[in-house]
Amino acid sequence: MRGVGDLINILISKGLDYLMAQLPSLISRREVSREDTMLVLLYAMASDIKALREDMKALREDMKVLRDEVRALSGKVDVLNNKIDELSGKIDMLSGKVYSLGGRIDDLRKDVVGRLDYVSNLLQSLNSNIASTYELTSRVMAKLMELYTRYQPAHATQ
Repeated sequence: MRGVGDLINILISKGLDYLMAQLPSLISRREVSREDTMLVLLYAMASDIKALREDMKALREDMKVLRDEVRALSGKVDVLNNKIDELSGKIDMLSGKVYSLGGRIDDLRKDVVGRLDYVSNLLQSLNSNIASTYELTSRVMAKLMELYTRYQPAHATQ
């Protein structure tokens, strides 16, 4: 019959999975006692629990680090959120100014178009006045030339 030492040697050399596969046949052939088997399994469980405890401790440390990082990121997100709100306000203000400026540009365009129409009407009036003046000047000049030619030969003989 094998003892606890043999079972622990199998456990250490071949691993828990191999020991678990071999235990039913060892117990049925009465090569190991149930008490020894329970003692070795308790030892294996204690070893696994110790490893699990160390993993949990490492996990807690990792969680603390992550919690601190999340808090730091949360602060940064709050700062970014405030900046976005601030920029949103500025964008709204600029949008209002652009809208107002667009209205002023439309008013200015209407004013310029009105003034250009006025200048165009003045130029048309001036053009027709110049044409009338030219026509009258041409008539006066024609009349003067007629009078000049009519009276010049008379002056030349005297």
